Amino acid sequence: MIAHRINSGANKGWEFLTEFRSTQLGLRLPTKIQDAMELVLSRSYHRLFYHLVWSTKNREPLITDGIEKYLYPFLIRKVQQLQGNLLALSGVEDHVHLLVQLAPKHQPSKFVKDLKGSSSHYLSQESGLGIDFKWQVGYGIFSIGEREIPFIEA
Repeated sequence: MIAHRINSGANKGWEFLTEFRSTQLGLRLPTKIQDAMELVLSRSYHRLFYHLVWSTKNREPLITDGIEKYLYPFLIRKVQQLQGNLLALSGVEDHVHLLVQLAPKHQPSKFVKDLKGSSSHYLSQESGLGIDFKWQVGYGIFSIGEREIPFIEA
């Protein structure tokens, strides 16, 4: 038997290789689920880079120098808190650009939602600026290769 279907527990329905004639390929395949997972995870490699863009509500020019002094440090801290790696941050009066590296565990859409929601809340409620700051619904996200990073102007 080369593979069998697991019919119990959380792994029900998954197929795992359980035995193979070592003389055929000169190797031993894992016999336990844990061994199989360790084999897969020990060889994981990822380099996921995203260019994120979103704008202020109705593209109003809300990001003045005074707002930027609060917004940019907040975004830097929040990306770190969410366990992302911020490579670049910039913008103009009505939108921001971020270049981030994320681990596979991150859902880019949730990552952006967390950044937008928390920064809007911070500027409106916690910064002491006395403003009602809102982002436009939606965002742009572009996956990029590592070789393209030097050419991306965030």
